[in-house]
Amino acid sequence: MGNLAIVICATKGFQYALLPQARAIAQNVAVAGVTGGHIILATDKSDVAGLLERYKAILGGFEVHHLALPLKDGKKDYATNTQLLIAQLYTAAFDKARLLGVDYVWTLESDVMPEANNLRCMRDMLAFDGGYYDVSFCPYVSQGGGGIMGGRGSATAWIYPNWTPEETLLPPELEAEIKAHNEAKVTTDPQKWGEEMQRLHELAKKHPPKGNVFKLNSEHWRKRGWLEWAYPGIGKGAILPSDWLPMGNNLFSRKAITLCDWTGYGGRGTQDLYLTYSRLASQGLKFCVIPHSPSHHVVKKKNTDGGDYTLLYLSHETEGECIGHLRQREAPFYTHEPGERSPEAPTAAEYAI
Repeated sequence: MGNLAIVICATKGFQYALLPQARAIAQNVAVAGVTGGHIILATDKSDVAGLLERYKAILGGFEVHHLALPLKDGKKDYATNTQLLIAQLYTAAFDKARLLGVDYVWTLESDVMPEANNLRCMRDMLAFDGGYYDVSFCPYVSQGGGGIMGGRGSATAWIYPNWTPEETLLPPELEAEIKAHNEAKVTTDPQKWGEEMQRLHELAKKHPPKGNVFKLNSEHWRKRGWLEWAYPGIGKGAILPSDWLPMGNNLFSRKAITLCDWTGYGGRGTQDLYLTYSRLASQGLKFCVIPHSPSHHVVKKKNTDGGDYTLLYLSHETEGECIGHLRQREAPFYTHEPGERSPEAPTAAEYAI
């Protein structure tokens, strides 16, 4: 494998998983046979001196580059200024990677935990068919605990819906209201009509589909947005094309590295999907998702032990007719650093080892 840079972006409030992630990185580079490279850590001005020392101890063959940027916290997830802040972090990190002249960039969001074979699988898939793909990524469960990363979309609809309004199980009164509104398209106030249609669509999104993906596809096959709907029943042994990509656990080719910037991005929509369609897919680059090699996501959610963080764990079914299919579960997240305790654990006087 050529020269590698690992890019991690983490402001102060998102550094809680960096040490166990570093240990996972060490596993990955060992499995992939990588003996050195670069760590590019882009942060705000928070104190990370202790973290940098641990990086050097855990990842001894890597040169650590810390980019401390004068950032203002965007506060709210997915708000415009938050998305601009993330783009600023990645812009600085990719600028540094290009300056270093690396062949590959592995992006890891600060709360994504890679499995030991992720890097090797992503590297192997960038070699597939002489470089058919320019970005490969390992899937994980989204922040809200919903969809699995990867699937279908387009430049005009970045992620397709898993099911359409016609496939939604609506209460009769809402269905009648939507039908009546559609029949009243001719109106003297198009803006007001559009606003009401948007309100009705938002109400419709709160309701489930009329059946699972297999039932819906049997009636009308269509491209669907998230991995488990786009490619149902997939898992071990699979690699698949994806129209869109996240940034949580990706490997970029040298060609993709050259094109990674956020020119024209105004913070509307997520920065990863803007990069997907406006900067990479528009230049003909292709992406693949690797259900064969999943990864995990640490989210800020109270866990069953009473702690502040939950691990969204993605794995494969181990037996039965569905062996190899993707499965997800929630587990309490622990860093396994010395002195860490469960809020529900007994006191020291109650146990001994």
